[in-house]
Amino acid sequence: METDRARAGSGLPLACAIAVPLGLVLGSVPVVDAAVRATVELPRPLPSVALVTYASV
Repeated sequence: METDRARAGSGLPLACAIAVPLGLVLGSVPVVDAAVRATVELPRPLPSVALVTYASV
């Protein structure tokens, strides 16, 4: 149980440290947004059940 907390305790700050600056760049630089939009929008039409399977691979 303690290792689960340690993994979550280290994974969440790491994910935030990557996602927040990346989101700020995507939101403020239109060229980067246009370049990344196709990759981000690709899985949008997939059902959530399929995304769970895809994420676990």
